[in-house]
Amino acid sequence: NNVDFTAGVLGGTVGLAIGGPLLAIILAFTSNYISRGDSSISKVMQSYAKTTIEAYNLLARVDAKYELLETTREGLVKAYRRVAEQEGRESDRAHKLIRTIRQISEKMAAT
Repeated sequence: NNVDFTAGVLGGTVGLAIGGPLLAIILAFTSNYISRGDSSISKVMQSYAKTTIEAYNLLARVDAKYELLETTREGLVKAYRRVAEQEGRESDRAHKLIRTIRQISEKMAAT
């Protein structure tokens, strides 16, 4: 399952950072194997792997939200340029678009 796989990936990553590819293979296999058991060490490894999965999922959601805001902002900038060309920069629609673009940019900066 995902927890066992993640435990293996984490073990492999630590092994690669500490001792190179051979230690990475050994620690990946060992971590995966240990995480399948019922001992206290297994529970610690499963907990660590679950926490890593949750952190990854959180970062993925934040990234998706940021990407959506960026896409929306880019679309509004294009709309502003069209309105500015057709109606002028001082038009009511142009000012509304600029306010909305600023609000989105502030949300992106706060994220």
